[in-house]
Amino acid sequence: MIVVQYISRGFLRGGVGDEYPIFPLAAEGFAVLSLQRPPDFYETVKDGSLRSIRDAQVADQREWQDRRSVHSSLLGGVAIAVSRGIADPRKLAITGSSDGAATVQFALVNAPGLFAAAAVSSGFMEPLSTQVFGGQAWAAQLVDLGYPTLETGQSAFWQPMSVGMHADSINSPILFQVADDEYLLALESYSLLKAHRRSTELYVFPNEYHIKWQPAHRFSIYNRNVDWFRYWLLGHVDADPSKDRQYARWRSLSSTVAPTPLSTP
Repeated sequence: MIVVQYISRGFLRGGVGDEYPIFPLAAEGFAVLSLQRPPDFYETVKDGSLRSIRDAQVADQREWQDRRSVHSSLLGGVAIAVSRGIADPRKLAITGSSDGAATVQFALVNAPGLFAAAAVSSGFMEPLSTQVFGGQAWAAQLVDLGYPTLETGQSAFWQPMSVGMHADSINSPILFQVADDEYLLALESYSLLKAHRRSTELYVFPNEYHIKWQPAHRFSIYNRNVDWFRYWLLGHVDADPSKDRQYARWRSLSSTVAPTPLSTP
């Protein structure tokens, strides 16, 4: 089963950003779980303590409370699919763009071994990514919301979220397909994963932005995502000779360990 997210608007093509083609994936035999993320954490705070947009944003970020809320919904949805026999707990995958990529990241760190493969359309949030590569304006905004600056201690804050800090223990193959406007935000995680010989690939698409718009790029992304999940979940290799180099690279990537089955409710 492949998780597509992070807002489910009904008759979807490929989730937010339209990069994970639901119907072609289903045609390959995958169950597809379209995840609607829950409301922001701040909406659950009813004591009147949140008096501004900034208060709400700070509440979301404090101890990663909003990410924990989304993660709980993700695990609940997957557990239901597994308990009903819809999904094989050994062959689960997750995808995401933007906020959805953060959900993927949090799941890889906090539910290690659950997902046998992952694909993202945006970079992960990491200490240097947020304070350097994203630019000074974004860094200042995040610091205002409670993120640490570069001169303060980073480890305790980032420990529940950083893929880079857990790169030595993340065994899920991760495919990055990112816009050239944002690729710097993917380099920290990707470089640390590669340094620890994890199974990962990074593709950068020129003249693209947060939501990729060029049809040729969208088509290429569709095809590669389908190939990625067929390979890592099913062991399938496309006979098309034009893909020989792709599969040669994937074979050379480090082996992954079997995911830990999710306990059902």
